[in-house]
Amino acid sequence: MKIKRKTIHAVFWSGIQNWGSQVFSLITFLILGRLLVPEDWGLVALANVFIGFTQFFVEQGFAEVLIQKENLKSRQINTVFWGLSSILCQG
Repeated sequence: MKIKRKTIHAVFWSGIQNWGSQVFSLITFLILGRLLVPEDWGLVALANVFIGFTQFFVEQGFAEVLIQKENLKSRQINTVFWGLSSILCQG
């Protein structure tokens, strides 16, 4: 019974996190939509597409690959470091 309760609790909080993030994004876009002129709104939309695209790569597990790989080259470490740091600094 304990595992069932923990599972329901985890699913609940996961849903809250997901929906909360979506609601926050919607509110942010509604506020920006009222404040920005159409040209600036287009720039924000384009930046959002770029950030979403780069977050896709973060979610694919670059860090996990580095942890599990036995023979790492410095070029691989540098690529992941600079790629992730540039993405995280934007978001």
